[in-house]
Amino acid sequence: MDLPSDLVCRYILVPGGAFRAKIEEGAKYRYYFVLNANPLMDNIILLVTATTKIAEHRRKYQTDVLVEIDPTQYKPLEQKSLVNCEFARAYHRPHLEAKLRKALAQKKLEILEPLPEKILRRLRDALSECRNVAPIDKQLALGEENI
Repeated sequence: MDLPSDLVCRYILVPGGAFRAKIEEGAKYRYYFVLNANPLMDNIILLVTATTKIAEHRRKYQTDVLVEIDPTQYKPLEQKSLVNCEFARAYHRPHLEAKLRKALAQKKLEILEPLPEKILRRLRDALSECRNVAPIDKQLALGEENI
């Protein structure tokens, strides 16, 4: 069933919203996760991506910014993956929505079930330890009192 693009954005832009897509030119398919506490109200959307290059990231980054996710914890993942919260990226909401609509039109977007609360909490905890993520971006996911 094809969904209207506005509905797609509403399914994705929820706390812990998840999707698999090609939203950057020349990029491969990636798993994306929404960290915002209130993405439907925010103008900036904070996304992280999952990688299967676990050992490489563990060698280069402090462990408190890394979150490993196993397919037994989150079924849509095809294999054990790692999220490096230092790579969290802020998207202006209209820009992200345009990318999602384009990916949808090109059939390069798969909506996934939202992350379980336990995994979302682990990601937000790791985000709070990041040195390279601006406090204003952290605030989107953590709230003012946790910065």
